[in-house]
Amino acid sequence: MKKFTLIVTIALASTAASFAQSGAISLNKGQKFSIENNVSAVSNQELMGQSMESKADFSTINTIEIKEVKDNNINITNNMLHMKATMSAMGQEMGFDSDKKEDLESTDKGIDLKSIINHPKDVTVDNTGKIISPKAEEPKIDPSDMSGRMMKQLLGGNLNDGGFGLNFIFLTLPKNVAVGYSWVDSSFQGGIKKFTTYTVKEVKGSDAIVTITGTMETDTQTEMQGMEVSTKTKGNLKGEETVDANSGVLKTRNTTLETSGTVSAQGMDIPMTSKITTTVSVKGS
Repeated sequence: MKKFTLIVTIALASTAASFAQSGAISLNKGQKFSIENNVSAVSNQELMGQSMESKADFSTINTIEIKEVKDNNINITNNMLHMKATMSAMGQEMGFDSDKKEDLESTDKGIDLKSIINHPKDVTVDNTGKIISPKAEEPKIDPSDMSGRMMKQLLGGNLNDGGFGLNFIFLTLPKNVAVGYSWVDSSFQGGIKKFTTYTVKEVKGSDAIVTITGTMETDTQTEMQGMEVSTKTKGNLKGEETVDANSGVLKTRNTTLETSGTVSAQGMDIPMTSKITTTVSVKGS
């Protein structure tokens, strides 16, 4: 189960967007966007000469509508329409599909998804796309609830307040952006250290094609059934995205993250590798 938490945490970290040093998003009242996000992760561990594989797939669909643009703030209504997750490891399988009534009403996830799916949330962002209200809420998860912890990692902690999906669709670029324009972003949160370089590869009309390269390191400790588990990995991120340079709204994003490292518990160091691919598609009207 620890592998699930790790690969999903890395996967979501690899989808998180960063912002350029200049420029602002430009949106108009009444605009609507549909966001499809897909994450696929495969992890392998070597234990006593045997290879153990884990898989996790996660997808969401949400819509946003621009309600008001005033001064430097933008009021948005964000609605999560669909969520699906499937995970398998060590002979165990877990899954969730918001289209299934029995899954949506289940109480063993640690998060009340029934009150989130198809329940629009109002969010305010500034002119760089950063969420300024409401303040992010952390889901309350029972530490003994494995599926709940996994859902927390999948959702990233910002679904309850309506921010999910907004954290990777805005990318501010300067006016008249040119080929070769580049910037670097770094972050460190929850034991995950990330450095990413973005470079404008091509400009086609109002579309800017941006290459993504970076590195990621994890160093986390978790208690599992009274046992301390330590995970250390290093990996490389690469990909490409297309953004409307005039509005600052993402159109497509594709990334691949490959990592290797060890999971340590009870004096054993278990080698592991993982590969996470993400795709994001944004359609507007």
